[in-house]
Amino acid sequence: MELRELLALVTVAELGSVTAAARALHLGQPAVSRQIRTLEEELGAPLFSRTAMGMELTVVGRVMYERSRRALDELDAGRAAVRRNPIRPTGVVAVGLLESMSELVAQPLAGVVRARYPKVELRIVINYSLRIVEWLSRGHLDVAVLEDSGAGGPSLPLAHEPLWAVAPPRAGLVADVPVPWRDLVEHPLVLPLPIQETRSIIDRAISAVDGDPQIILQTNEVDLQKRMVQDGLAWTVLPVSGVIREIATGTLSAAPLGEPDSARRLVLAFARAQPLPAAEAVGAELVRLLEGSVLRGEWPATWLATSATFDGSARQLPEHGRPHSPRT
Repeated sequence: MELRELLALVTVAELGSVTAAARALHLGQPAVSRQIRTLEEELGAPLFSRTAMGMELTVVGRVMYERSRRALDELDAGRAAVRRNPIRPTGVVAVGLLESMSELVAQPLAGVVRARYPKVELRIVINYSLRIVEWLSRGHLDVAVLEDSGAGGPSLPLAHEPLWAVAPPRAGLVADVPVPWRDLVEHPLVLPLPIQETRSIIDRAISAVDGDPQIILQTNEVDLQKRMVQDGLAWTVLPVSGVIREIATGTLSAAPLGEPDSARRLVLAFARAQPLPAAEAVGAELVRLLEGSVLRGEWPATWLATSATFDGSARQLPEHGRPHSPRT
Protein backbone atom coordinates (compact mmCIF):
# COMPACT_ATOMS: atom_id res chain seq x y z
CA MET A 1 0.00 0.00 0.00
CA GLU A 2 1.61 3.24 -1.16
CA LEU A 3 1.08 6.79 -0.05
CA ARG A 4 0.04 7.91 -3.55
CA GLU A 5 -2.74 5.30 -3.55
CA LEU A 6 -4.09 6.59 -0.24
CA LEU A 7 -3.89 10.15 -1.57
CA ALA A 8 -5.84 9.11 -4.67
CA LEU A 9 -8.51 7.45 -2.50
CA VAL A 10 -8.92 10.51 -0.28
CA THR A 11 -8.98 12.96 -3.19
CA VAL A 12 -11.56 11.02 -5.19
CA ALA A 13 -13.73 10.64 -2.07
CA GLU A 14 -13.62 14.34 -1.26
CA LEU A 15 -14.08 15.64 -4.80
CA GLY A 16 -16.57 13.00 -5.92
CA SER A 17 -15.00 12.10 -9.26
CA VAL A 18 -11.84 10.65 -10.75
CA THR A 19 -11.64 13.51 -13.25
CA ALA A 20 -11.67 16.20 -10.56
CA ALA A 21 -9.18 14.23 -8.46
CA ALA A 22 -6.83 13.88 -11.42
CA ARG A 23 -6.87 17.64 -11.94
CA ALA A 24 -6.22 18.30 -8.26
CA LEU A 25 -3.34 15.80 -8.16
CA HIS A 26 -1.90 16.96 -11.51
CA LEU A 27 -2.15 13.43 -12.89
CA GLY A 28 -3.87 11.81 -15.82
CA GLN A 29 -7.26 10.25 -15.17
CA PRO A 30 -6.00 6.73 -16.06
CA ALA A 31 -3.25 7.04 -13.45
CA VAL A 32 -5.73 7.88 -10.68
CA SER A 33 -8.07 5.06 -11.78
CA ARG A 34 -5.14 2.65 -11.76
CA GLN A 35 -4.13 3.66 -8.22
CA ILE A 36 -7.69 3.08 -6.98
CA ARG A 37 -7.84 -0.34 -8.72
CA THR A 38 -4.49 -1.35 -7.22
CA LEU A 39 -5.73 -0.45 -3.76
CA GLU A 40 -8.98 -2.35 -4.30
CA GLU A 41 -7.07 -5.43 -5.48
CA GLU A 42 -4.84 -5.34 -2.42
CA LEU A 43 -7.84 -5.00 -0.09
CA GLY A 44 -9.99 -7.48 -2.00
CA ALA A 45 -13.04 -5.21 -1.94
CA PRO A 46 -14.44 -2.28 -3.97
CA LEU A 47 -13.87 1.17 -2.50
CA PHE A 48 -16.33 3.13 -4.64
CA SER A 49 -19.64 2.66 -6.38
CA ARG A 50 -20.36 4.74 -9.47
CA THR A 51 -23.68 6.61 -9.33
CA ALA A 52 -25.38 9.40 -11.23
CA MET A 53 -24.11 11.75 -8.53
CA GLY A 54 -20.50 10.65 -8.93
CA MET A 55 -18.17 8.33 -7.05
CA GLU A 56 -19.60 7.26 -3.69
CA LEU A 57 -17.68 5.36 -1.03
CA THR A 58 -18.71 1.82 -0.18
CA VAL A 59 -18.75 0.66 3.43
CA VAL A 60 -15.17 -0.60 3.04
CA GLY A 61 -14.27 2.62 1.22
CA ARG A 62 -15.59 4.73 4.09
CA VAL A 63 -13.45 2.82 6.59
CA MET A 64 -10.35 3.22 4.43
CA TYR A 65 -11.11 6.88 3.73
CA GLU A 66 -11.36 7.77 7.43
CA ARG A 67 -8.07 6.08 8.25
CA SER A 68 -6.27 7.34 5.16
CA ARG A 69 -7.42 10.90 5.83
CA ARG A 70 -6.13 10.64 9.37
CA ALA A 71 -2.80 9.21 8.20
CA LEU A 72 -2.31 11.98 5.64
CA ASP A 73 -3.20 14.63 8.21
CA GLU A 74 -0.64 13.17 10.60
CA LEU A 75 2.01 13.24 7.90
CA ASP A 76 1.19 16.89 7.17
CA ALA A 77 1.44 17.64 10.88
CA GLY A 78 4.77 15.84 11.07
CA ARG A 79 6.19 17.88 8.22
CA ALA A 80 4.97 21.06 9.87
CA ALA A 81 6.49 20.03 13.21
CA VAL A 82 9.86 19.44 11.61
CA ARG A 83 9.69 22.88 10.06
CA ARG A 84 8.45 24.59 13.23
CA ASN A 85 9.09 28.29 13.09
CA PRO A 86 7.37 30.30 15.81
CA ILE A 87 8.02 33.54 13.94
CA ARG A 88 6.70 32.49 10.52
CA PRO A 89 4.26 29.58 10.91
CA THR A 90 3.62 27.45 7.83
CA GLY A 91 1.20 24.72 6.84
CA VAL A 92 -2.52 24.07 6.46
CA VAL A 93 -4.87 25.11 9.26
CA ALA A 94 -8.49 23.90 9.19
CA VAL A 95 -10.82 26.11 11.22
CA GLY A 96 -14.32 25.17 12.33
CA LEU A 97 -16.87 27.97 12.70
CA LEU A 98 -20.53 27.99 13.65
CA GLU A 99 -22.75 29.15 10.79
CA SER A 100 -24.24 31.86 12.99
CA MET A 101 -20.75 33.32 13.54
CA SER A 102 -19.32 32.92 10.06
CA GLU A 103 -20.37 36.36 8.83
CA LEU A 104 -18.88 38.01 11.91
CA VAL A 105 -15.42 36.45 11.69
CA ALA A 106 -14.75 34.27 8.61
CA GLN A 107 -13.75 36.94 6.10
CA PRO A 108 -11.78 39.05 8.63
CA LEU A 109 -9.89 35.93 9.71
CA ALA A 110 -9.00 35.07 6.12
CA GLY A 111 -7.72 38.59 5.57
CA VAL A 112 -5.57 38.81 8.69
CA VAL A 113 -4.07 35.34 8.22
CA ARG A 114 -3.14 36.16 4.63
CA ALA A 115 -1.52 39.43 5.74
CA ARG A 116 0.36 38.15 8.79
CA TYR A 117 1.04 34.52 7.89
CA PRO A 118 1.42 34.27 4.10
CA LYS A 119 2.74 30.70 4.31
CA VAL A 120 -0.34 29.45 6.16
CA GLU A 121 -3.10 27.94 4.02
CA LEU A 122 -6.42 28.55 5.75
CA ARG A 123 -9.42 26.22 5.41
CA ILE A 124 -12.71 27.31 6.97
CA VAL A 125 -15.42 24.73 7.61
CA ILE A 126 -18.87 26.00 8.66
CA ASN A 127 -21.37 23.76 10.43
CA TYR A 128 -23.27 23.34 13.67
CA SER A 129 -21.50 22.64 16.94
CA LEU A 130 -22.02 18.88 17.25
CA ARG A 131 -20.54 18.26 13.80
CA ILE A 132 -17.60 20.57 14.52
CA VAL A 133 -16.85 18.69 17.74
CA GLU A 134 -16.87 15.40 15.82
CA TRP A 135 -14.49 16.68 13.13
CA LEU A 136 -12.22 18.26 15.74
CA SER A 137 -11.98 14.98 17.65
CA ARG A 138 -11.10 13.12 14.45
CA GLY A 139 -8.37 15.60 13.59
CA HIS A 140 -10.13 16.93 10.49
CA LEU A 141 -10.06 20.40 12.09
CA ASP A 142 -7.17 22.05 13.92
CA VAL A 143 -8.98 24.77 15.85
CA ALA A 144 -12.63 25.74 16.24
CA VAL A 145 -15.05 28.14 17.85
CA LEU A 146 -18.01 26.16 19.16
CA GLU A 147 -20.77 26.09 21.73
CA ASP A 148 -19.84 24.72 25.13
CA SER A 149 -22.23 21.88 25.84
CA GLY A 150 -20.94 21.43 29.39
CA ALA A 151 -19.59 17.99 28.50
CA GLY A 152 -16.07 18.99 29.46
CA GLY A 153 -12.89 18.80 27.40
CA PRO A 154 -10.03 21.24 26.93
CA SER A 155 -11.22 24.65 25.76
CA LEU A 156 -10.69 28.37 26.17
CA PRO A 157 -13.77 30.32 27.34
CA LEU A 158 -14.48 33.13 24.90
CA ALA A 159 -17.87 34.74 25.42
CA HIS A 160 -21.43 34.53 26.59
CA GLU A 161 -23.58 35.42 23.61
CA PRO A 162 -27.28 36.18 24.11
CA LEU A 163 -30.03 34.64 22.03
CA TRP A 164 -32.36 37.13 20.37
CA ALA A 165 -35.92 36.96 19.13
CA VAL A 166 -35.89 37.61 15.38
CA ALA A 167 -38.99 38.87 13.59
CA PRO A 168 -40.06 40.51 10.32
CA PRO A 169 -39.31 44.27 10.13
CA ARG A 170 -42.97 45.18 10.70
CA ALA A 171 -42.77 43.66 14.21
CA GLY A 172 -40.60 46.62 15.18
CA LEU A 173 -38.37 44.81 17.67
CA VAL A 174 -35.55 46.98 19.05
CA ALA A 175 -32.36 46.14 20.92
CA ASP A 176 -33.22 48.00 24.13
CA VAL A 177 -36.63 46.37 24.66
CA PRO A 178 -36.29 42.65 25.55
CA VAL A 179 -38.94 40.21 24.33
CA PRO A 180 -40.44 37.94 27.02
CA TRP A 181 -40.25 34.25 26.15
CA ARG A 182 -43.99 33.99 26.83
CA ASP A 183 -44.62 36.53 24.05
CA LEU A 184 -42.27 34.75 21.67
CA VAL A 185 -44.21 31.47 21.76
CA GLU A 186 -47.39 33.22 20.64
CA HIS A 187 -45.91 33.38 17.14
CA PRO A 188 -45.24 30.56 14.64
CA LEU A 189 -41.60 29.58 15.01
CA VAL A 190 -38.79 28.19 12.86
CA LEU A 191 -36.14 26.73 15.15
CA PRO A 192 -32.79 24.90 15.07
CA LEU A 193 -32.76 21.09 15.09
CA PRO A 194 -33.06 19.32 18.47
CA ILE A 195 -29.46 18.04 18.17
CA GLN A 196 -28.10 21.59 18.19
CA GLU A 197 -26.93 23.13 21.47
CA THR A 198 -28.79 26.37 20.77
CA ARG A 199 -32.04 24.43 20.53
CA SER A 200 -31.40 22.90 23.97
CA ILE A 201 -31.15 26.42 25.42
CA ILE A 202 -34.37 27.43 23.63
CA ASP A 203 -36.28 24.37 24.86
CA ARG A 204 -35.20 24.95 28.48
CA ALA A 205 -36.32 28.57 28.36
CA ILE A 206 -39.70 27.73 26.82
CA SER A 207 -40.27 24.99 29.39
CA ALA A 208 -39.52 27.46 32.19
CA VAL A 209 -42.40 29.70 31.10
CA ASP A 210 -44.76 26.79 30.37
CA GLY A 211 -44.82 27.77 26.73
CA ASP A 212 -46.61 25.80 24.01
CA PRO A 213 -44.76 26.79 20.83
CA GLN A 214 -46.13 26.36 17.32
CA ILE A 215 -43.04 25.10 15.49
CA ILE A 216 -43.60 25.11 11.74
CA LEU A 217 -40.05 24.18 10.70
CA GLN A 218 -36.83 22.85 12.23
CA THR A 219 -33.55 23.26 10.35
CA ASN A 220 -29.81 23.45 10.87
CA GLU A 221 -29.46 26.28 8.31
CA VAL A 222 -29.38 29.78 9.74
CA ASP A 223 -29.98 31.33 6.30
CA LEU A 224 -33.20 29.34 5.92
CA GLN A 225 -34.39 30.50 9.34
CA LYS A 226 -33.79 34.11 8.33
CA ARG A 227 -35.48 33.75 4.94
CA MET A 228 -38.58 32.29 6.57
CA VAL A 229 -38.74 35.27 8.91
CA GLN A 230 -38.09 37.82 6.14
CA ASP A 231 -41.01 36.32 4.20
CA GLY A 232 -43.26 36.83 7.22
CA LEU A 233 -43.87 33.12 7.77
CA ALA A 234 -42.51 32.86 11.31
CA TRP A 235 -40.34 34.26 14.06
CA THR A 236 -37.11 32.59 15.12
CA VAL A 237 -34.43 32.59 17.82
CA LEU A 238 -30.81 33.15 16.88
CA PRO A 239 -27.54 34.17 18.50
CA VAL A 240 -27.15 37.89 17.93
CA SER A 241 -24.02 37.33 15.80
CA GLY A 242 -26.23 35.62 13.22
CA VAL A 243 -28.39 38.69 12.57
CA ILE A 244 -26.04 41.66 12.97
CA ARG A 245 -26.10 42.52 9.26
CA GLU A 246 -29.89 42.15 8.93
CA ILE A 247 -30.48 44.38 11.95
CA ALA A 248 -28.19 47.03 10.46
CA THR A 249 -29.92 46.93 7.06
CA GLY A 250 -33.45 46.72 8.49
CA THR A 251 -34.31 43.47 6.68
CA LEU A 252 -35.12 41.89 10.07
CA SER A 253 -36.04 43.26 13.47
CA ALA A 254 -34.60 41.67 16.58
CA ALA A 255 -34.35 42.06 20.33
CA PRO A 256 -32.75 40.18 23.22
CA LEU A 257 -34.91 37.63 24.98
CA GLY A 258 -35.84 38.22 28.60
CA GLU A 259 -35.71 35.87 31.56
CA PRO A 260 -34.82 33.07 31.88
CA ASP A 261 -31.24 33.66 30.77
CA SER A 262 -30.70 32.35 27.25
CA ALA A 263 -27.06 33.04 26.48
CA ARG A 264 -24.84 30.42 24.89
CA ARG A 265 -21.23 29.96 26.02
CA LEU A 266 -18.66 30.01 23.23
CA VAL A 267 -15.24 28.41 23.55
CA LEU A 268 -12.10 27.99 21.48
CA ALA A 269 -10.81 24.43 21.17
CA PHE A 270 -7.77 22.83 19.52
CA ALA A 271 -7.51 19.31 18.14
CA ARG A 272 -4.16 18.80 19.88
CA ALA A 273 -2.96 19.31 23.42
CA GLN A 274 0.11 20.99 21.91
CA PRO A 275 -1.09 22.83 18.79
CA LEU A 276 1.34 23.34 15.96
CA PRO A 277 2.53 26.94 15.56
CA ALA A 278 0.27 27.68 12.60
CA ALA A 279 -2.86 26.44 14.40
CA GLU A 280 -1.89 28.32 17.55
CA ALA A 281 -1.34 31.52 15.56
CA VAL A 282 -4.70 31.22 13.82
CA GLY A 283 -6.40 30.52 17.16
CA ALA A 284 -4.85 33.64 18.60
CA GLU A 285 -6.10 35.69 15.65
CA LEU A 286 -9.61 34.31 16.18
CA VAL A 287 -9.50 35.42 19.81
CA ARG A 288 -8.17 38.86 18.85
CA LEU A 289 -10.83 39.41 16.17
CA LEU A 290 -13.72 38.33 18.38
CA GLU A 291 -12.49 40.38 21.32
CA GLY A 292 -12.12 43.42 19.09
CA SER A 293 -15.69 43.11 17.85
CA VAL A 294 -16.90 43.09 21.48
CA LEU A 295 -14.77 46.05 22.53
CA ARG A 296 -15.90 48.11 19.51
CA GLY A 297 -19.52 47.40 20.31
CA GLU A 298 -20.10 45.49 17.07
CA TRP A 299 -20.96 42.24 18.82
CA PRO A 300 -23.11 42.50 21.99
CA ALA A 301 -21.56 39.61 23.89
CA THR A 302 -19.91 39.32 27.31
CA TRP A 303 -16.19 38.59 27.04
CA LEU A 304 -14.86 35.85 29.34
CA ALA A 305 -11.59 34.50 30.78
CA THR A 306 -8.25 34.25 29.01
CA SER A 307 -6.59 30.98 29.95
CA ALA A 308 -7.13 27.44 28.73
CA THR A 309 -6.21 23.97 29.88
CA PHE A 310 -5.32 21.25 27.39
CA ASP A 311 -4.85 17.71 28.67
CA GLY A 312 -4.26 18.99 32.17
CA SER A 313 -1.43 21.41 31.42
CA ALA A 314 -2.08 25.14 31.36
CA ARG A 315 -1.40 26.90 28.07
CA GLN A 316 -1.58 30.55 27.19
CA LEU A 317 -2.33 31.80 23.71
CA PRO A 318 0.35 34.07 22.19
CA GLU A 319 0.52 37.47 23.88
CA HIS A 320 -1.28 39.42 21.16
CA GLY A 321 -4.18 36.99 21.34
CA ARG A 322 -4.97 37.42 25.04
CA PRO A 323 -8.27 39.13 25.81
CA HIS A 324 -8.62 42.04 28.23
CA SER A 325 -11.03 42.27 31.12
CA PRO A 326 -14.63 41.17 30.46
CA ARG A 327 -16.85 43.75 28.85
CA THR A 328 -20.31 43.76 27.35
